[in-house]
Amino acid sequence: ESAIDLLDIMRIVTLIIWMVASIMNAISEEPLRGLNFFAIDILLPVENENQLAAYQLELQLGNEADSFKLVGIEGGEILGFTNPPHYDPKAIHSNRVILASIKNENQQLNSGRNKPEKTKDSAFKRLVRMHWVGPIQLKSLDSITVKRSVLLDASGARLSTQTQLRLTQAGRSDILEIKQNGN
Repeated sequence: ESAIDLLDIMRIVTLIIWMVASIMNAISEEPLRGLNFFAIDILLPVENENQLAAYQLELQLGNEADSFKLVGIEGGEILGFTNPPHYDPKAIHSNRVILASIKNENQQLNSGRNKPEKTKDSAFKRLVRMHWVGPIQLKSLDSITVKRSVLLDASGARLSTQTQLRLTQAGRSDILEIKQNGN
């Protein structure tokens, strides 16, 4: 008699777990319908990678009404900058982000996540990658504003170099060149 009770209890618990899992799956899938995911890379010329000691970048995607959200930040493939940069955690929920990083001489390139990518232009390496989501499909980098781009060498002097932005979405790759500014 107690074996039947235990079996019934196990069936009820299993049914409850299945129901909760089904509900959670339905809830988590609904907000993703109609959203578009894409990545934006900041690229640095290879000839400047050993000179770079620190950077600060401020980017805005679209305007407040566009509802783009930053959902993730990765480090780059440049030695010393493989970890994700520092950023304001509140920026994760907006269309604007300020990134900053100081070179970590002890970092090693790991064999997976930050492995150098094969790109059309091998004269550039990825400094940082940002993952975004929005209600519309971004087709170009025209809606991205770089408000601040400060690249410094070990003495604290500005590097006079250019960075590139690369948009990746559903097999697309648009590149926009941006000159460093003094804002």
